[in-house]
Amino acid sequence: MARVTTMVLLMLQAYYGFSISPGAPEKPPLMIFADTLYDFGEISSQKPVACNFQFINRGKLPLVISNVSSTCSCAVPAWMRKPVKKGRHGLIRVSFNPISPGRFRKTIKVYSNANNSPVQIIITGFVNEQEKHTTKNE
Repeated sequence: MARVTTMVLLMLQAYYGFSISPGAPEKPPLMIFADTLYDFGEISSQKPVACNFQFINRGKLPLVISNVSSTCSCAVPAWMRKPVKKGRHGLIRVSFNPISPGRFRKTIKVYSNANNSPVQIIITGFVNEQEKHTTKNE
């Protein structure tokens, strides 16, 4: 009887194409940043600045970034549209256009198919007031 049951299971497996003991699922993407905070220090209100955030895909499957959003229109992210293969590096560039003087802290969220999505990256700094040039008429 056991022999007949085994034969039936083998025939079903061959017919339907499923396995009795499925393999382990592949490890999903995992986005790991070298740094998640960038401090510009003191910057001029006259000149936009930019920084790069580098990450690595520590999973087995390709990592795909679906969106990167900022808390302010003054911080504009740019990212790679191609999938990042396992063990490879990717880059997110954040440009900041200083609007008003004083301390700033902007959060950028990175959405992807990674297990740890969304990931937050942050830019900070201090915008100096615009220097006013005056001329003396003597």
